Amino acid sequence: MTPAPRTSVPHPGRPARYTARSPEDLVALVPVVLGFEPSESVTMLTFGATRQFHARVDLPPVDDRGGHALAEVVDSLLEPSLRHGVRRVVLVLHARRRRQARRTAEALERAFTAAGIEVVEALRVDGGVWWPAAGPGATGDGTPLPDGPHPFAVRSVVEGRVTHGSREDLAATLARDEEATGAVERALGPAPGSACGSANGATARTAAAVTDLLDRRVPGSAAASDAEVAGLLLALEDVDARDAAWMHMRRDTAPDHVGFWTDVVRRAPEPHVADAAAMLGFAAWLAGHGALAWCALDRCLEVEPDHPMAVQVSFLLEHAVPPHDWDRVSRAG
Repeated sequence: MTPAPRTSVPHPGRPARYTARSPEDLVALVPVVLGFEPSESVTMLTFGATRQFHARVDLPPVDDRGGHALAEVVDSLLEPSLRHGVRRVVLVLHARRRRQARRTAEALERAFTAAGIEVVEALRVDGGVWWPAAGPGATGDGTPLPDGPHPFAVRSVVEGRVTHGSREDLAATLARDEEATGAVERALGPAPGSACGSANGATARTAAAVTDLLDRRVPGSAAASDAEVAGLLLALEDVDARDAAWMHMRRDTAPDHVGFWTDVVRRAPEPHVADAAAMLGFAAWLAGHGALAWCALDRCLEVEPDHPMAVQVSFLLEHAVPPHDWDRVSRAG
């Protein structure tokens, strides 16, 4: 299952506070909150919500006959805004085509206004220039963005946040490392099978071994050995071991899990990558990195289109479920 439109919904546990005072500031804020420079998409910044969040969706296609894709874009942004009590939004559309941006912005403004949510700004950005996305000023030469890095971008670097040049660049951070994958393949052996027995005792021992490995390697995102990665990938074939792995995650440790599982995904042979990528998707959602979570799910669904954990994480992202909710679930577990 590949959800459409694609939505990235970061929910940082302790979001940095940026104060935007101009359209240029709003445009500069978008890649900071997403983690990459978007293209052909709508980014929504929300304000006044019980749990603040930001979201990005692909623009509807130009040949959207009947407006079904446009309606889906509107619903994907409006539904979580209503559920979280959003009072105001800013829309930033990265779009080459003015008419496509205007049509999308007007539909969003109508729907949000009817729902009692104020659209503070709706901007179109293309090639270092911004315009109002609709209404007066939407045509003409536009307003050039300032040359050089914006203070928001400089600050994000100082604070250790990485902004990639595009979503494709972000996805490339999960690409297979051929040399490392070969080493794990050798550790798996010539004909690997499941390391988990069907008996309850064997399953429990496997789950315990997984959590023991995570206890040792996740803090600081320490790299596991080839043999450890091979054993972990085999263990994840068992549902109880998978449950033990994701129940091991907490919001305060999620960033370290992101680092650990990113390394495992890059080293995993293709037949074994789906489970690890799904784990990374969950960890990224929990850490507030919605765009990275979607990239991990893409990696998973390429191999196993109906992976159950990937479907669940997709639901969390599409519905802007805040990671705070995991605290209640993990405590109950």
